[in-house]
Amino acid sequence: MGIEERGYFTLDEVLQLPGCPPQEQLAGRRLAVVECGHEIPCNPCETSCARGALTVGETITSLPVLDAERCDGCGSCMADCPGLAIFVVDLTRGDGRAEVWLPHEFLPVPAPGAVVVVAVVAAALVAPSPSFVREIRIGRGMFLSQ
Repeated sequence: MGIEERGYFTLDEVLQLPGCPPQEQLAGRRLAVVECGHEIPCNPCETSCARGALTVGETITSLPVLDAERCDGCGSCMADCPGLAIFVVDLTRGDGRAEVWLPHEFLPVPAPGAVVVVAVVAAALVAPSPSFVREIRIGRGMFLSQ
């Protein structure tokens, strides 16, 4: 079964995308993860990145490629992605938790302290099993417990 039937990418599929940094590059860093796997005419992520960490290239239907060495995890690409296909993983906390910034388009906005189930793919990148949000910072990010 593919994404068309499921409606989402599996972790293995995301790890194969050119916008997903290798997991070893996530350690101790904050990086964007691009779940864009559809060759559609789109490039706001490329034009929004001041560091040039995302490239689509001459063919506007190419998949975005992330250069993890250039990415500082600022989230400007996430804010500009019309497909909500980018999230930011921050493993710099040093307290055993990961901060994951997720784009969303839903109402009502969860209140601080609410428990929200997150996408399995986002959780699997930072934890060995699916996790739940324990704390929400509206407008900044979400913390996943490990």
